[in-house]
Amino acid sequence: MKRIAGIFLVFMVFLSCGHVKNPQNKSSTEVLSKNQSTFNFDIEYPFIEDDSGFNMAVTFLVDSLKGQLKGLANPDSAQLSLTYKVMNASDKLISIVFTTYLYHGEAYPLPRSVVFNYDLNRKRKVKFSVDDDLNKKILSEIANAVSFYGCHTFTEIKGFRKLSDYIAFSADSLFIPLTPFVQDRLCSDKIVRIARTSDI
Repeated sequence: MKRIAGIFLVFMVFLSCGHVKNPQNKSSTEVLSKNQSTFNFDIEYPFIEDDSGFNMAVTFLVDSLKGQLKGLANPDSAQLSLTYKVMNASDKLISIVFTTYLYHGEAYPLPRSVVFNYDLNRKRKVKFSVDDDLNKKILSEIANAVSFYGCHTFTEIKGFRKLSDYIAFSADSLFIPLTPFVQDRLCSDKIVRIARTSDI
């Protein structure tokens, strides 16, 4: 594996020693009947008291993910479970990976991971710019992970150019879900971690 140098420069501007806003966990269950179909939702999502901008952005994302299930063509029944993991929480930026598990008559759920980065000061979602060198380094790590897990890809990893949509982070690592690269049900919820260590 190649050494990755300086990959955190673009991210460190968001980290600070101020008051950390740790999201609280909320959950809900819902059963919706529509056109002789039954939709079941089991949802967990983050919530920050006194931050309506963050909460509205999360609600919008959750509603859009629930829309995946509602858009299915007349299933007898289907279920969507939503979980999340906070990768970073500071007074400036929160970075979260949401993972949905869609059940639609299969033996295994169809997982999908979505990255959500939110600037608490500017009250908006953010993406990170990824230059060519960093893009190549990250894609190399993704290719290694795909090979390690034995996943089947449906996109050309080498030429992938939309990494900024898929990067979550903590103070010492980057996290990239395999969702946009693989078609295997048992691989698409995997997350590649790129640590800031001397052996990478």
